[in-house]
Amino acid sequence: IERWVETSLEAGDISKRLATWMVKEESRPGYDYCNYKVHKPQANYPGRLITSGCGSPTENLAAWSDFYLKQLVVELPYVLKDSSDFLYQIHKFNLCQSDKISNIILVSWDIVAMFPSIDNAMGLQACEDLLKKRDVLFPSTTSILEATRITLENNISFFNNVAYVQNNGTAMGPHNACSYADIAMHPIDVIINSNEDFTIA
Repeated sequence: IERWVETSLEAGDISKRLATWMVKEESRPGYDYCNYKVHKPQANYPGRLITSGCGSPTENLAAWSDFYLKQLVVELPYVLKDSSDFLYQIHKFNLCQSDKISNIILVSWDIVAMFPSIDNAMGLQACEDLLKKRDVLFPSTTSILEATRITLENNISFFNNVAYVQNNGTAMGPHNACSYADIAMHPIDVIINSNEDFTIA
């Protein structure tokens, strides 16, 4: 993190004030806890592992990168903000008087354990592709990408007094996790919506 701060400060991507905020004098590893899926009694209430980055060394770096990744997410055509946004989109379809409306088939799909299943190389490539398309390339694509990579590769946490580090995928809990996951799925959404045969390696 300190090397990233030094490089980004020198490149003019962050201010001195941000540089000071980014390096936490006092920090600790994140901690893991289970969020039980109480709506799935038939599966014996499986748990979803959440890694809290509160107080961790990467907490502020994740928040900084999320500020810029989130700006990319709102431009994605296949992302819903929340349940209200979904209902609004359905309402718009219902108001449409076009012949195309009769050809619409509602489809939903789910990726099991999506966040930890996203390959880092694939996710970072998707981020880079969108970052390079920004109208204003500030902060630099390199700086945002490196900050995201650091948060992915240094996700250290404790569970039941045992230390863990996540080697691939993103944890559920860091500030930038949702934006990163949405962006990582964008290339797949594009392929699916193109009606072409596809294979995900």
